[in-house]
Amino acid sequence: VSRGQNYQRQGRVADLAVTNDGGLIAWVDGSARYATRVIMDEDGLPDSICTCPYERNCKHGVAVVIE
Repeated sequence: VSRGQNYQRQGRVADLAVTNDGGLIAWVDGSARYATRVIMDEDGLPDSICTCPYERNCKHGVAVVIE
C-alpha cells in the first residue's frame, strides 16, 4: 500500500477516468507504463486488474484509488 501511495504522490497516475459502471481506469508509470482498472467488490473493498506482472490487486491499483 505504501508503494502505491508513493506512486500517487510522485504523480505517476495519468488519464484517470470513471467507467460507466463506477470503476476507475488510469495509466500508472512504474518500471513500465501499466493500464489499471479498479472496481469495488461486494464488501466495498477495491479490486484491481493491471497489465503489470502481478495482474491483480497491485500497488498500481492502490495509486489509482488514492488519486
